[in-house]
Amino acid sequence: VYAICGCGSGKKLKFCCLNIVDEMEKATSLQEQGQLSMAIQILDRLSEKQPGYAWPLIAKTMFHLEQGNPEPGYEAIELLLEKSPDHQLAIALRALTAFFSWGFDIAKPALYQAFYTGNEHQQEILSTLASQAAIELSDSQRYLAARQYWCLAMRFAPPEFQQQIFMLLMKFDSEMEIPYPLRSVHTLSPCEGEGD
Repeated sequence: VYAICGCGSGKKLKFCCLNIVDEMEKATSLQEQGQLSMAIQILDRLSEKQPGYAWPLIAKTMFHLEQGNPEPGYEAIELLLEKSPDHQLAIALRALTAFFSWGFDIAKPALYQAFYTGNEHQQEILSTLASQAAIELSDSQRYLAARQYWCLAMRFAPPEFQQQIFMLLMKFDSEMEIPYPLRSVHTLSPCEGEGD
């Protein structure tokens, strides 16, 4: 009961969502057994009976993300943000679901809000988000932005993942197919000339 509540409030379970723990455990157990639709039904019933709790909508979003179906998760998290626009975990999850639903360009406003408001409780989500953005930007040859997102991913990463992301950044910096000025932190001397 003194663990951090799964709803993302940052409070201890005892002082937050203790009244719905049994139902949440049932839903989680069903989801782990591959019975997603039954788990979602429990969460939907719980949201109707106990509309003040964020945890069912957070869990629903997470379940959909784990199933590789982010759009319904985005809809669930939007419902939560209508009631609680400052809920930091919901802001991070909205960015994640928007990114996996529609890609970087459409999700950009949600990403910026998540990076701006995120804290130590969302480090893993924000680091994942920045890493995925870096990969998409690199694939579309937007190398300067990609490098900055790798740096952002490393900044947000929990300590156990920082080394791994640092190695990915080093790999990016040593990629010979990317023009040197676009993959390096070194300052280049200004040059003058005309045209290309």
